[in-house]
Amino acid sequence: MDADSEPASGSETAESDVDAEDEDSSGITEAEVGEQPVPVTVSEEYAVLLATNQADSMMGHAGMERSSACTQPAASFVLTDYAAETEDESYCLLWEAMNAAFQQLGAQGYSAARCACADGTLMVYV
Repeated sequence: MDADSEPASGSETAESDVDAEDEDSSGITEAEVGEQPVPVTVSEEYAVLLATNQADSMMGHAGMERSSACTQPAASFVLTDYAAETEDESYCLLWEAMNAAFQQLGAQGYSAARCACADGTLMVYV
């Protein structure tokens, strides 16, 4: 009887190990998927707001004004590069990057700039 019970317990152990492996790998996969936040970017609507109202404010703080005569690209911001957990956080990241660019351009002596948004990219021209 010992011979019969050994293979049975051995196969039960093997089946238990396989079941345990399946559960572990499933659990890990589900945990990994659940922990990865989906990045959110700034919508086109908010990007246009940044390119207009907010850009004017940033330029003013940098000693610059808006001018449609500005045509030389000085900085570009691809919206998908500023992704965070929420759109507000993404907006803040993009705002900070744009503000830093305007501060730098103002420090370099530029007195005017223009900002436009198209095709998921916000452009600054001097």
